Amino acid sequence: MGPGDFHAIVAKADALNELGRWDDALRVVTPVLTAEPEHLGAGVTAGVCLLNTGRAMEAREVLQRVALAHPRASDPLRLLSYAAVQLRESGTAVECARQAVELSPWSVDTHIQLSVALTSARDRPAAVAAARRAVEIAPASAAAHLALADALFPEGAKPSEAELAEAEHHVREALVLAPGNAIAHNELGRIAMARGQHFAAASALTSAVVSDPRQQVALANISMVFGQLVFRAHYVVFVLWLVSRFTVTSTTVERSALWVLEAVGLAVLAWTVLRLRTAARGRTRGLLRDFARRDPLGAAWGGSLAVGGSAFLLMGITPDPVTRALVPFVGACLVVGMVLSWIRVRWFAKRRQR
Repeated sequence: MGPGDFHAIVAKADALNELGRWDDALRVVTPVLTAEPEHLGAGVTAGVCLLNTGRAMEAREVLQRVALAHPRASDPLRLLSYAAVQLRESGTAVECARQAVELSPWSVDTHIQLSVALTSARDRPAAVAAARRAVEIAPASAAAHLALADALFPEGAKPSEAELAEAEHHVREALVLAPGNAIAHNELGRIAMARGQHFAAASALTSAVVSDPRQQVALANISMVFGQLVFRAHYVVFVLWLVSRFTVTSTTVERSALWVLEAVGLAVLAWTVLRLRTAARGRTRGLLRDFARRDPLGAAWGGSLAVGGSAFLLMGITPDPVTRALVPFVGACLVVGMVLSWIRVRWFAKRRQR
């Protein structure tokens, strides 16, 4: 196996990488690294495979060896920065990315990675500046526009409306350049979530999943949207139930007032279901199943609310004694939902701290 064979094998592995078949690509390129451990192309390709399969420690080992053998190559350093981000070593990530930029100042990829590294180091102004430079170098690069959007609105941040508007502008620019870009659709969903536009968020996130079914981040964000919708529904049912208590007393049941309240509840329910079905484009059941798997407490909260809401809608058509009995039953379902909501919030807070 000679240099010509190495080139063909690396090209085949790169093609598999493009298809997201990282394990297959790694199997193809491994013989090259076995024969020549410091081979630049094979090392970079193997690094990409390992990083995309969550094996950052192994990727770092391969890339450090290649970077030492090829000190003028920027790709190993850029990928070492990416590995450091995955390993939450923000200082190392920034250092490697800066070295990559020094070696390839006109490469859009190095500036994008510098922005990612600076974002992981929580240096937003510098991250935005690096991403702006990437857009200046390659204004037709969807990845550069997405890097700037992510720098303006990183995970966990609370940006201003001006920052959200600029981030949305660059995401939409990315979608013009690459309409099927799943990451761009996910970013658009995140921006809608930050604005409280839950149905717009569900629509954008569904587009991300349709574009790339492997998008676990988009599925997780959809689950968050469903959790927010459960919260809103809980609030509506609570207000309607609270008002209904004045229509049901120990001596009288004001049926007409109760029917009005139930009509309002049905109208809100119908509007919500219609908007959600439109946003999810026929994938509602599958997405709800995924929500139940990812957020069992949220699903249990939604189930408790569904039972309580159904009981509330029955109050208007049941005999007076049953109607009076349903009032505390609905209240109990709401209390159970509140408890589940509190436990859920605590659970998510602990999970974020890990």
